[in-house]
Amino acid sequence: MTALDSRIAGFDGVEFVARLAPLELAYTNMHGILAVVFDDLMRGEFHLSAAGSGIEEIAAWAGLVHLPRPDTAVLLDRTGRLSDAAARLSVFQPPDPAPTARRLIDELTNWTLMLAHILARGETARAHNLLHAVVAPLQLQLCRLLRDSTAHWLSPSRAP
Repeated sequence: MTALDSRIAGFDGVEFVARLAPLELAYTNMHGILAVVFDDLMRGEFHLSAAGSGIEEIAAWAGLVHLPRPDTAVLLDRTGRLSDAAARLSVFQPPDPAPTARRLIDELTNWTLMLAHILARGETARAHNLLHAVVAPLQLQLCRLLRDSTAHWLSPSRAP
């Protein structure tokens, strides 16, 4: 193990974030992200990874993550590479209408049919969850796409 590997392995993300403000809760969520709740009930999500591979991964976030103010998203950047990568996410990339519409229609067809089958089996709670968590966001995205209102594409339930 190199000295760098040793420092990375010994990095304590919770201790690092706790320097910002006192924490009431800190855990690694189901997506592998450090999720915290500060003592004022403000919540945050912290993506902690080694600079080399972590910074390279950021390019793949284009279209999935939008950072309108990337300077507020970067807490520590000794070389400037992270800030440069985050800056590339400051430009919103609206979805390509035709292939996105096709994908949304296919998804809605599949999930709406599944919803109908779940309801027919009498699984009401599961059906409500599916409607809320899967079908409704897809419907909202399709409506936004049809109205050319994709400013809140990544969270389609937000007010226009």
